[in-house]
Amino acid sequence: GTFAFFLGMEKDGQPVTDISALNMYSKRAPGKALAMLVLLFSLAGVPPMLGFFAKLGVWQAGVDAGLVWLVVASAVASAIGAYYYLRIVFLMYFGAEGDDRLDEGKSSLLSGFVVASAVIMVVGILNMFGVETAAISAAATLIN
Repeated sequence: GTFAFFLGMEKDGQPVTDISALNMYSKRAPGKALAMLVLLFSLAGVPPMLGFFAKLGVWQAGVDAGLVWLVVASAVASAIGAYYYLRIVFLMYFGAEGDDRLDEGKSSLLSGFVVASAVIMVVGILNMFGVETAAISAAATLIN
């Protein structure tokens, strides 16, 4: 989803690589900005997003395997990555107004993909609770 958003960043038909183009994007396209907020929070591992539970599961497996040093290194790398993800969110909502505006989404397919990804992220959070029993029974049927 986030990659579809960045692939769709264009100005005058040319790809945009300057992050300042996202300044106050939430005023120009509030739906896509909200979708990106959800996706970037998930990538950063902000609770209660799905990315948090994915990282938590990997870290628990690392601790159980006795690889605490690897879990600590992963947490440090995750914190560094979160800085960059949350910087994009900050610019989209609180960045300085400027003339460096993106073209309005020409590709409705990419825009739809970004929004659909965010919706799946939110629905996944809601459906995650209570799925554990079904997952355990599904795994049991594969073993037997």
